[in-house]
Amino acid sequence: MLKHIMFLFLLSTSCGFLSKEEPDEDDEDNEQSLHYLHCDSDLRIILPTGEEISGDFCNIGTLEAQYEFDPDTAPEVRSPSLGFSTTKEAGVDCRLTIVDPRVCSEGYYDLSSSSLGQIELITNDCDGIPDGYEGAFSVSSGYLHVKHLSAGSRPGNFEGTELLTSIAGRISAQTIEGLRIEGDFSLGRKVLAFDSEEEECSYYDGDFDEDGWVSQDYGGEDCDDNDPFIGSYLQDEDCDGILTEEDCDDQNSYLGAVTLDNDCDGVMTTEDCDDLDPDTINDMDCDGVLSADDCDDYDPELGYNTEDQDCDQVLSSEDCNDLDSSLGSVHNDADCDGILTADDCDDSEPDMGAISLDNDCDGLLFSEDCDDSDPSTVNDMDCDGVLSIDDCDDFDPSTVNDMDCDGVLAGDDCDDNDAATINDMDCDGVISSVDCDDADSAVVIPNHLDLDCDGFVDVEIVATDYYGTRAIDSDGVMQLTSIFSNGSYSQVSVGRYHICALNSNGLVECDGSSIIDYGQAYPPSGTFLQVTAGSTHSCGITSSGTVSCWGKDNYGQSSPYSGVFTQISGGTHHTCGVKSSSSVSCWGLDSSNQSSPPYGQYTQVSSGGYHSCGVKTNGDIECWGSNLDQSQSYVGQANPPSGTFVQVACGDYHSCGLRSDGSIDCWGSDYNSVGYVYYGQSSPPAGDFVLIAAGNFGSCAVESTGGLQCWGDASGSGVQLF
Repeated sequence: MLKHIMFLFLLSTSCGFLSKEEPDEDDEDNEQSLHYLHCDSDLRIILPTGEEISGDFCNIGTLEAQYEFDPDTAPEVRSPSLGFSTTKEAGVDCRLTIVDPRVCSEGYYDLSSSSLGQIELITNDCDGIPDGYEGAFSVSSGYLHVKHLSAGSRPGNFEGTELLTSIAGRISAQTIEGLRIEGDFSLGRKVLAFDSEEEECSYYDGDFDEDGWVSQDYGGEDCDDNDPFIGSYLQDEDCDGILTEEDCDDQNSYLGAVTLDNDCDGVMTTEDCDDLDPDTINDMDCDGVLSADDCDDYDPELGYNTEDQDCDQVLSSEDCNDLDSSLGSVHNDADCDGILTADDCDDSEPDMGAISLDNDCDGLLFSEDCDDSDPSTVNDMDCDGVLSIDDCDDFDPSTVNDMDCDGVLAGDDCDDNDAATINDMDCDGVISSVDCDDADSAVVIPNHLDLDCDGFVDVEIVATDYYGTRAIDSDGVMQLTSIFSNGSYSQVSVGRYHICALNSNGLVECDGSSIIDYGQAYPPSGTFLQVTAGSTHSCGITSSGTVSCWGKDNYGQSSPYSGVFTQISGGTHHTCGVKSSSSVSCWGLDSSNQSSPPYGQYTQVSSGGYHSCGVKTNGDIECWGSNLDQSQSYVGQANPPSGTFVQVACGDYHSCGLRSDGSIDCWGSDYNSVGYVYYGQSSPPAGDFVLIAAGNFGSCAVESTGGLQCWGDASGSGVQLF
């Protein structure tokens, strides 16, 4: 079993910690202690604006590690974890944490989002950091260069003893938000050692093409680390593979080697008519006509272009267009439309085409003309008697009685000018499959939220870190909260830092801006049909069916698409909605394709952390986006089971679906965001349920009898409907 312990190093000697200046007096070799017990760094934070923020990240330095012991070799250090902080003050947080289990030797380690390491930069209290860049950020790209890694040179098994361990190197990394952390570091600590499982040590020396130069991706000098014939820009400034002393111009990669271009005019010896005269670069065929005036400067037979500007061998005086070589002589094409006179419907009118393609010369090609012998059909492409301007599909004569071409005849269509009403027979914005009464436009609440179709949401449950659990009973009364206690409510939604509810008048009320305020708790005026709360943004369906959003918009999560929607759902940094056509549209962050829904017809959609899921009209669940948790381990939250479902709900790294028989299936992670703490949010209870909800690490469901069951960490992790 792997064990490791962290030794924390402070500047003062109080509380049993060692200072920078004072080695342990009981150590047998104070000189060695002085070498190891240290922390040096020149780390600096670089903002997206280019501004650099420096600080003493060695006010607190931590080091923990694992080891492999062998009686014949020195200890091997494995998986070191480093911590650098600019302050010892309690409650003040400005630090860099480097955790990478791959580190086992000196070398280079890729820090892209696909690697196994976790590098975190916390800037909440860093001096000089603007408010907009405060927070906890994970590194998504860059490299870690370990230059020194040692636990001493003595062989043997040191399990249970404190080993003097040191590491030195350089980090150059960037977060997805654009913050960079760069600089050298050196850290030495005593670490209580335990022997770990022997594993193969893999690392990268920074020189993929083995030409002796380190890649520029890792701070080196190699122009192209995939080509061993192209070395350092110090010897080849323009990185064209030609050394400076052999290059015609080492500041210009267009100019090559002197050995291949004697006059250094950019034309190879084999292609230069006179490779001892650089002036011939302007007369490639050496015919005495400069390139700018030559029709073809590689053919000495073709001369000045002043008499034949398009070089089509037709003189300017006889050319339809002497700037267009595709047009020939006026003698064969009087209207200069590119169609010879013999095949031209009207060789005096360039808009008329070829007879071979338009028999009745009405301007329509025979392949598009319903009657190519009758020029009058130009305004009625399907020859159904309805002119093109009034025909929804002028290539289909059957649409004469179906003006919006939705397959519903005009006599049965509530709006025969809008094809979207095929799935909404009463034109109330709620599609037929989830409408309590699709013949009554006054009934607009989906039937899975209004089981008895009395016009009120029966029960809707939510929970959050700051507000606990929320419920609305069948009378529209908000339960389990003192907030929103006045009046009747039809719907409520809770995000990470706020809550919004829809009252019986169709107005949106929100609360929660005191924690993190981006305007997410300040809804616009007007009446709404539904509201949803994301992390730091909110959206609602207005009474006209369009979507309005407010709050943070750094990823476009508050910039919805136009159109009529029947249901929407807000995720961490994105939003998805079902349109009146039953298609799904998403907007906001699309880093894992969570805002790129597949084509299909849907009745409901739910947005999670970095994934989304929807129930299709046939009852299948379709998911899109990330299948990984925060540690980049596969958990499968976007990989639903088969079967028939009536609702789906997405949390951060898990999803749950309500089957048509009332049972619940969940998939994805049962643990916290990095897989260390078990919550069980993907392990639902058995029973007969009518409604489900999912949050960060918890899930809840309403039983058919009206009872409430929750599982996972639902009490404090943000559970919300949709």
